[in-house]
Amino acid sequence: MDLENIGLQLKEERKRQGLTQAQAGSLAGLDDSIISRIEHGRYQGSLKGYRRYLSSLGFQLAVEKVTPARPQLDDLRGMFDDD
Repeated sequence: MDLENIGLQLKEERKRQGLTQAQAGSLAGLDDSIISRIEHGRYQGSLKGYRRYLSSLGFQLAVEKVTPARPQLDDLRGMFDDD
């Protein structure tokens, strides 16, 4: 899931709860400009900021798996087998 989709979900939940960005920011202890950046997928701050906003809306951050951004040597060997 990309940051824009996460932001959209959070925006929809904030609106469902009847909160403005300023109110949501106040609950999370974040400036409303940060809330806006999160909701538009443009936030590049700390993970702590995301967690605070998620928590204020009743969500939690769950990471299933961290994967390397580049292929590993074993992956490349399998791609170029000379069978």
